[in-house]
Amino acid sequence: MQENITALLVHAGESCFQTLELILEEQGLRTERARSCAEASASLAQEDSPQLVFTGTGLCDGSWVDVLDLASKRVHSSAEVIVVSGVLDRHLYLDAMEGGAFDFIVPPFHPEDLALVVRSAIWSARRKASPAHDSRRATPKRPAGTAGEPRSHDA
Repeated sequence: MQENITALLVHAGESCFQTLELILEEQGLRTERARSCAEASASLAQEDSPQLVFTGTGLCDGSWVDVLDLASKRVHSSAEVIVVSGVLDRHLYLDAMEGGAFDFIVPPFHPEDLALVVRSAIWSARRKASPAHDSRRATPKRPAGTAGEPRSHDA
């Protein structure tokens, strides 16, 4: 699917991340793991750091909010953060989206849906990293099914 795209999976061992990792790798993405905000920070500080970050909601030394903050402070390039929750929680969804997350997803994960989220997030990250990016320009609408109302991927 994507050439030389790396996704950082930040989680405290949730089983849904095993499935997520398998699907991403089947789609041609390289994956890295971080079990804490400290490990995520080290990964994001590298010059060749991941372009996508999938984060669980709770970590031993922080939460998705901290991961989002780390990704926003990257020096070398832009990354989009997708919050992964084990359950559908409208309040958490609203907090994540209003807090700057690119998307909010819950299992079960379907490859087609995940491919759409990944393509959209990569496009957005590349657009932000582009020297021609002008934040005053209107942001194009995201494809249907991304960053809309939270939904289970069963639908």
